[in-house]
Amino acid sequence: MGRATQILCIGPLTPSSTLSVDHIRHLDDSIAVLPAGTTSEATEILESQPVDCVIYEPTSEDEAGLDGVRQIQAHDPMLPVFLVLNSPAERTVEAALSAGVTDCVLAPLDDVDRRLLINRIQRAVDTSRKRSSARDSHPPAGSETRVATEADYQSLIEDVLGVSYVGTFVLDADFSVVWINDSIAEYFGVDSDIIGQDKRGLIEGRIKHIFADPDRFADRVIATYDNNTYVERFECHVTPGDGRKDRWLEHWSYPITTGPYAGGRIEHYVDITARKQREQELNDERALLDRLFETSPAGIVLLDSDGEIVRTNSHGEVVLGLSESTLVGRRYDDAKWEIHDAEGTPIPSDELPFSVVKRTGKPVFGYEHGIRLADGTQRWLSVNASPLAADDGSVDRVICAVADITAIWDSERALAKDNERLDEFASIVSHDLRNPLNVLAGSLELAEETGESVHFERAMRAVTRMTQLIDDLLLLARSGAGIDDTEAVDVGRLVVDCWQSLVVEDATLEVETDKEIVADQSRLTQLLENLFRNAIEHGGDGLTVTVGDLDDGLFVADDGVGIPESQRERIFEQGFSSKHNGTGLGLYIVDQIADAHGWRLSADESETGGLRIEITGVQRASPTGEQIEPEGRRPT
Repeated sequence: MGRATQILCIGPLTPSSTLSVDHIRHLDDSIAVLPAGTTSEATEILESQPVDCVIYEPTSEDEAGLDGVRQIQAHDPMLPVFLVLNSPAERTVEAALSAGVTDCVLAPLDDVDRRLLINRIQRAVDTSRKRSSARDSHPPAGSETRVATEADYQSLIEDVLGVSYVGTFVLDADFSVVWINDSIAEYFGVDSDIIGQDKRGLIEGRIKHIFADPDRFADRVIATYDNNTYVERFECHVTPGDGRKDRWLEHWSYPITTGPYAGGRIEHYVDITARKQREQELNDERALLDRLFETSPAGIVLLDSDGEIVRTNSHGEVVLGLSESTLVGRRYDDAKWEIHDAEGTPIPSDELPFSVVKRTGKPVFGYEHGIRLADGTQRWLSVNASPLAADDGSVDRVICAVADITAIWDSERALAKDNERLDEFASIVSHDLRNPLNVLAGSLELAEETGESVHFERAMRAVTRMTQLIDDLLLLARSGAGIDDTEAVDVGRLVVDCWQSLVVEDATLEVETDKEIVADQSRLTQLLENLFRNAIEHGGDGLTVTVGDLDDGLFVADDGVGIPESQRERIFEQGFSSKHNGTGLGLYIVDQIADAHGWRLSADESETGGLRIEITGVQRASPTGEQIEPEGRRPT
């Protein structure tokens, strides 16, 4: 009894490899498996013991496997070698077969494929042993080489090409079938009874109908018979049925130019089903990612390694206020965005998320900053950024998720202002109201003890003081709230109405404006009334108050006693008053109302030596009712 077949397996020594030691032993326990992790280890085994066949699964360093094949053949050119390929490209298969590989094994393999491979290995081993036996029994005389016999060629065809995974048709000059191998029978569902038949007739009558697009297949193949001068390559899809598997084949054919079949043609069919499945999986995954990209509720922006935008989704266009065609090619730190922090200070480029991710290779989460859109609108963003690595591990691209948090930002600022006003309100209630309450309580106690009217008069003054404070506090509670509704307001007419609502005994109003502005009329009324009341209370007898135009607003001036320059910057502060019995809230309320509109206030001396208060940054209403931006002012 002869020795057991010994197969040398070169490649990954793990159970998950394409054709592991365990797989072979499970399929045929009569086979002895010699494992080798590298071709160097394999060479040592080849030199130390007999080997009947080699299964070689290349490493990433020898992707095509040709270097390893050459090392094996250098030891024994007649040794059958089966090459495992994970990427069955035509060039790779062609190069492998040309290099003398017995067959190419196309991964991945199922159990049926592995069992079929074992059968092919056994046939190749039997053939190899026959050759070795013939060579040993008929040694060459006076030479180390001999001329191959017809039997050798027949053995090559039947025992090597016949069991190849690459299906092969050989056609003569009339394009009749001369020879097919086992894989053709498996792929096309035909057998040796087609030998001698015209291939054109076979295509039209039996073969083309197994393909998903039969006419395309027939046209492409028959065209090579009509013009047998070129190499043809294309992919074709075999549909399941009559014992056939659903599979993809790659057709590769070329003319025969020499030998007994010159003028004929050779057609190869490589099973590329695994590759097509991987391609479909990648396409499905890509389509899923594209859908997620486009339907994401966050703006997504993809930046290249230089920080230029290469892609954005539709929500990214909305968040950044520009179309994708405008955004593509724009840098993350483009000066037009005026990127700034909460204080309005420009943020250096190297502190922005892209730069941090590029420098550190780590993601950045929740980075907030403001930008200025093309229409001048300020927007607040929250940015998450993550690196996309290249093959060498460097940051090749950066993907950013950008959310518009302007509403949240504005709400937080509004809440902060509300809390600030609440603190001010509590301070005034606890401090400013306590004094007149103490005066009232003390005066009533003295009045009760003495009955003198002077104590009742002082009590009434304390009540009046508290009433004024309460009125001002109620007005203050509304003054800093946000402006919801605005309209075109005739300033001149409103000035007259406000003046007439006050009790004015010895003062005069002069109106030098007919401007219409955009404002909340109720709040503007409060502002004007407080300015007029402040002028009357502090200006002295025979006062004249003038309301006039500025380029981007208006002014209210009087010819009273004025206010020292050193105190002008403080007059809008809460609690400041130049009178000992003043509440210190009047001009502070004016400042709060102006701020709620986005206006600016300043105080100066009037032309007549009194006080002049300017209100600027005011939007003027056009005759059509549209808002006209004041020069030098931007909306926020």
